[in-house]
Parts: sequence; structure tokens; C-alpha cells
Amino acid sequence: MYFVYILQSLKDDNLYTGCTSDLPKRLKAHNSGKVKSTQKRKPFRLVYFEEHETLSQSRCKENYFKFYEGGRQKRSLVETFPQEKVDLMLAPRALTGSKGSGGASPVEAKPRPEPF
Repeated sequence: MYFVYILQSLKDDNLYTGCTSDLPKRLKAHNSGKVKSTQKRKPFRLVYFEEHETLSQSRCKENYFKFYEGGRQKRSLVETFPQEKVDLMLAPRALTGSKGSGGASPVEAKPRPEPF
């Protein structure tokens, strides 16, 4: 499973779009400064994501968001995306029966819950 995601900089409110196969790990990389393109705009919070079967599908949607038509749609998607979905994506494994640590804030990435 692959994800296209949109992060919002808590420093300047700008949006960043990317894709990955491990969303919590990628958010952590952005917030720790390991991603060169976003180092100066951290911290970030996850504000939108979509799942795709293939990396190719995910990259296609990422490119759509990075250009004119998709770029215009991006803010609207972010404003209407349910925060509950973000919380579930970043929830600690403890909620699914695995051992894990405390709660996650939208800025802090925790491992993705195991599928049911």
C-alpha cells in the first residue's frame, strides 16, 4: 500500500505534497529535518492522505496535486478532510492491542496501526 499525503507547515502554513509506503515514518523524517526540501519549514502536521495500490498510482496523484488544477483543489481537500482519519493513521499500536507508548499528537508520527 502506498500513500499520497499533504503536510501543513506549522511555521508558515504552506502545504507540502509527497508519497510514501510508510506514512508515520515519513512524517517523522520531515519533522526531524531529514528531508532536505522541508528542513526549514518544520514542524509539520499531516492534514490529508489517500491510499493507493501501487507506487505509480500514488506518484501520479502526487504530481496532480503539484500542478495547477490539483494545486487549486488541494486547499479544499485539506479543509474538508476528517481529522479522525489522520488520528487513526497516526494512532499508537497500543490502540490495536499491540504494545506501544502514549498518545500521538498530529505533529508526532507513531507507527501505523495493524490492519484488522
